[in-house]
Amino acid sequence: MKTVFRSVLAGLFLLALLQPVLAEEAAPPEKDLSLRDVDGIVREVAVSQDAGGEEWLEAVVEPESGDPLRFRLAPAKAMAGYGFALEAGHHVRVRYFSGETPAPVQRIRNQDTGRVLRLRCLHGQPLWSSAGERGGQGGRHGSPPGGRGGPGHGPGGPPSR
Repeated sequence: MKTVFRSVLAGLFLLALLQPVLAEEAAPPEKDLSLRDVDGIVREVAVSQDAGGEEWLEAVVEPESGDPLRFRLAPAKAMAGYGFALEAGHHVRVRYFSGETPAPVQRIRNQDTGRVLRLRCLHGQPLWSSAGERGGQGGRHGSPPGGRGGPGHGPGGPPSR
């Protein structure tokens, strides 16, 4: 009898702990994230403002075939911290999430410099939470200075001294 009482009490305690979680509404399913790659030439690099007034870096890339595409990179402050060179005329390879305009960039490779910069995880979440506030040291998502890059996991700027 004592064991049954303890089991019931433990079950009630567990139910009380889980009640707030069970009472919440189910989270809406994640939007369909479709990654695409495009090679092209940067035709324009611009700064735009979102509804909250934050400045974002955007790029217009003309693919080898087809119409130019507009991409949203990251907040201008974060991009300045990475020290990633991007200007009109550069050849780039962009991996982006389709379905929005401007399309959010997951990863960009500057073919002229060999540098790679990862901006979002494969689920679309930004990777720049504090990288832009490091005083230009870069983040862990770019390739090493002068390096060829690889998957984009090396430091994004000059080494700290």
